[in-house]
Amino acid sequence: MPAPGKLLAMIANSAGVVAANTAALPLASYVNVPALGMFESDEVAAKYAYAGVTCVQASDAAAKVASM
Repeated sequence: MPAPGKLLAMIANSAGVVAANTAALPLASYVNVPALGMFESDEVAAKYAYAGVTCVQASDAAAKVASM
């Protein structure tokens, strides 16, 4: 199975995803798995709004994960 298919299978079988700006975020959105995307700034995070994905500045990620 190609790498994207393996990643999608792993995400689909996960309770959630925490990732930087990678293919994992739109794939998690596609299979309705909750996800937290970490970005360098709030401005960059705002550009990557996928359904079911919470995007935050990397420095705020720990607090966001704790509140989920």
